[in-house]
Amino acid sequence: MSARRFVPSLPATKAALTALAPRRWAVIAAVLLALYGIGVVVPAWRTLQQAPDAQARARAELQRVTALAQALADARRSATTGPAAAAAVTVDTAALLDLSTRWLGPETRVTRDGDGWVVQWQRARAEGLATWLPAVRTQLRLVPTGLQAQHDAADGSWRGQARLQSPGGAR
Repeated sequence: MSARRFVPSLPATKAALTALAPRRWAVIAAVLLALYGIGVVVPAWRTLQQAPDAQARARAELQRVTALAQALADARRSATTGPAAAAAVTVDTAALLDLSTRWLGPETRVTRDGDGWVVQWQRARAEGLATWLPAVRTQLRLVPTGLQAQHDAADGSWRGQARLQSPGGAR
């Protein structure tokens, strides 16, 4: 038997469909309508029924994320401009001045410069300078970003300045 025998031609199919009784047409239409309903209408209807709950969940999540973002922005703002930040800068500046005058001598000045500090000294001993720099790094956790020093051969002292910054930027 050939495969051609099982596949009817288009004219033969048209003739068979027109020969169907109206009752059979009604059954075919009902089956097609049921398949369409199961495949398209039922999922769309379920989606429409679940939409209000999904929208409410999405709105609640949006409000939660917005509140978290606002709290984070407020925390960042208060950490960089609030009284606690100013106190931390004051404590760091005072501690830096104390450590610097102890090792570099009484002619040491500490000034705040943008997001760091500038330490200027006159007539510091080499041993004091060699002790001061590691102490600033370990005790105050400041990083030198620039250093200029000049040696006075007459008395063996050093004068200069150092730029220091906290590792995370401004403190």
